[in-house]
Amino acid sequence: MKNLLLLALVFITTILTCVAQSTSDINSLRKKAYQLIQDQGYLEKGIEVFGFHHKQIPENNIKDGIYGIYTKSSGIVNYFIYENEELVLLDSQTFDKFITSTKQLITYLLNKGYCQEIIIDYLKRFTRHYYRNKDILNQKQFINCVETKEIEKSIFTLDHLTSEIKKKSPYNSGYIIINHINGYCIEKEDFLNVGIYRLELLNKDIYPNILIVYNNTYNIYQLRNEEDLIPMIQDVLNFNDKKLNHCELAISILNNALEETNIKTCFEEYTKELP
Repeated sequence: MKNLLLLALVFITTILTCVAQSTSDINSLRKKAYQLIQDQGYLEKGIEVFGFHHKQIPENNIKDGIYGIYTKSSGIVNYFIYENEELVLLDSQTFDKFITSTKQLITYLLNKGYCQEIIIDYLKRFTRHYYRNKDILNQKQFINCVETKEIEKSIFTLDHLTSEIKKKSPYNSGYIIINHINGYCIEKEDFLNVGIYRLELLNKDIYPNILIVYNNTYNIYQLRNEEDLIPMIQDVLNFNDKKLNHCELAISILNNALEETNIKTCFEEYTKELP
């Protein structure tokens, strides 16, 4: 009798464990993905689901992560976050949706504890994806997603802007250097171009910042401040959309900026023993 009770207990425990650990198979994922785009108003008849990095998805035990939906009739690709068998669409059909989805993507990646290089890779691919879809929808084709726009001037000279910034904390307690994002020096007498710059605060250490100069205003983002990370990414993308429309330049700026954040790098494990 005791043996029968023990076997029954083991059987029930096994079933409960299997239920708790159940993960979606590929057919279930396709159905959920199809329903996801239907709910968003995309009336597509045929779709394909694929992994963000590896196109082939296993039949069972689908891992949490970022996946794509290819809609056969329009050729449009959408990405989604798959976590705990729930799907969140990373919609990029309009710029506002792209900005919101970028925030969702970066938040997810940070919460997962991904390293700097992996986050940069996701951001690069997702930004290119937005411009590729934009070109398809607008029936345009830009080389390297570039559309030349006229360079605008701001109201700031270098001295004027430096004196304005030094009125604010923490920039009032150190030496400020402002350069082009590519490292080139700026002529002091000229009015600064509307653009994205690198600002360094030299105190006991070097504190890197991104400086975005608009026509009559500017924004500063501290790259070592985690709270500035997502707003900085969104502002760079917003500036690019309004002033540059040059996605490869925006990607390069974000790549350089993220490399100077406090996000751990994938190399830490391999370099910690090096001198």
